[in-house]
Amino acid sequence: MPTTKKNLALRLAVTNCLIFLLLFLALEYGLRTFKVFQTCQTTCEWALLNSTTGYFAENFEIGISQFDPILGYVPKPNFHADTMSGWHQSHATIDKDGLRDNGNASKYINSEFKILAVGDSFTFGYQVDDKETWPSCAERSLGVQVKNGGVFGYGAAQSSLRAEIISRNKYFDVAILSILVGHGFARDQLSFRSGFSKPAVTVKAGHVSFSEPIRLSEFTRNQSLLMTALGNMRNISFVMNDFLDLLNITPAAPRMSLLHPHAAPIPSIVEFTLKRFAAINAGEKMVLLQYTEPDAKSISKTAKNELALIYSEASKYGITVLDSNSFINKHPPSTVWFGHHTPFGNKLVCDAVVAGLNASGPARVKVGVASVIRPIVE
Repeated sequence: MPTTKKNLALRLAVTNCLIFLLLFLALEYGLRTFKVFQTCQTTCEWALLNSTTGYFAENFEIGISQFDPILGYVPKPNFHADTMSGWHQSHATIDKDGLRDNGNASKYINSEFKILAVGDSFTFGYQVDDKETWPSCAERSLGVQVKNGGVFGYGAAQSSLRAEIISRNKYFDVAILSILVGHGFARDQLSFRSGFSKPAVTVKAGHVSFSEPIRLSEFTRNQSLLMTALGNMRNISFVMNDFLDLLNITPAAPRMSLLHPHAAPIPSIVEFTLKRFAAINAGEKMVLLQYTEPDAKSISKTAKNELALIYSEASKYGITVLDSNSFINKHPPSTVWFGHHTPFGNKLVCDAVVAGLNASGPARVKVGVASVIRPIVE
């Protein structure tokens, strides 16, 4: 009799575990399906059904990036890949200086006039070929040198800091800071994003500054076994990821994003970023506004407030603002986005930049751009 009761108890426990597992899997894939549905306003991201959590598309385990003690991480110099996962068989090339290669023949480029572009993955050219990024297109359209300093996952302040570093020993006639509206400055509040170390913008005793990036391995060194297990679970389950977010539990994990405990508020980061960007070694400074939404009219109230701050601070420091929305929103979303901008979407952003440069008095007067801007035919 006791044996029978033990068997029944064991079967009941196994049955309950199986039921729980099935319910959990149903909830997990229900949530994943919902997240895919959310992306279908542009191009459905079916990879969400079988990916790990977090910013799954930014999994650069192939070695395209390396740790940097100031910027957190940077593209690895002299990197090249003929095919990238999720990139539609596109090439990705990083030059000797750690900048994305434009893939253009240098003999067609007037090197007397130099433009520096910095920003996040929308500037770097995530998911498109070297020659399909908007900086590459601008270089061909203008016939002048355009350096692509964009880096996947960067915040706006982080991008501006990269511009400072690149321009320390090299003058640029124009510097363009691309800002992803509603996302760029929020990223600057993080000390880690999707597992990548970052210099968060912090405020202590009223002083705003960058924090010092630390390696993920250093952060996790003293973590308990329980937190390590929770981190691994979070990395493979959207349900656990959201549940731990709800409980405000952030174990170190391969793709963790962590808010810095002294993160500065967004208005302070906007002012901090544009003030520093205005001081870099370049003739004219421009801010390029880019969006993740197919229609900028649908952006959140928070993002609209951010836009107002950007325009206000840019005006204060004499920075020209270029808005890509008027070029983007005339076209069906599916032609412009597939997670990031399609080659056509990059071309539209390129058109916005070229139009802005052509309309800019200071840039034209500085080097006589009217005489050097010309389309290239390769």
